[in-house]
Amino acid sequence: MTATLKLSPAYLAFSAYNDYAFYDPLRAKEGYSEKLSDATSNTEGVAEFKLGLEKYAKATYRLNILTQAFEASGGRGVSSEAATLISEQAYLVGFKADGDLNYIAKSSKRDVELIAINSTLQKVAAGDLSLNFVERKYVSMLIKQSNRSFKYESRNKEVMLKEMPYSIKAAGIRLNLATETPGDLPMCLKTKAA
Repeated sequence: MTATLKLSPAYLAFSAYNDYAFYDPLRAKEGYSEKLSDATSNTEGVAEFKLGLEKYAKATYRLNILTQAFEASGGRGVSSEAATLISEQAYLVGFKADGDLNYIAKSSKRDVELIAINSTLQKVAAGDLSLNFVERKYVSMLIKQSNRSFKYESRNKEVMLKEMPYSIKAAGIRLNLATETPGDLPMCLKTKAA
């Protein structure tokens, strides 16, 4: 039997949670493809391949495996393909807002429901998180160009305003967004280890 492994960046979406957006800090930036070592099947037609995933970047990927099996005598063959998501994360955090997040009027009420799901898509508790309040602002910087001239460019600068311990219950949790301060003030959740 022959097999080809393909790893590609994964878009996290699950039909059981189609109202939620999921964020993955380990989202893969590039894909890989590799031919695996050939294997011989046993009497039940089962063959095992070593995937060697440890040599790739610790990230979340969509894993596709294409296998082809051939008869030893006749050369006839059959192929099969399987796909799944793989991740180093013990859980993924998803959010669902009660309204539009692109523009929120100052001091208006906006809530976000947070959940954590495991590899079997069950809701789980997620502890040891930190809730970070980050201010984004653009600053003008004088940048040297390739032709040795200088030019001003606007660059995004993030300033940590506040960090606090946070956890998500197995049933989920509702978070009231801070809307008192105008501007682009994102909140983000991070694991303490990250």
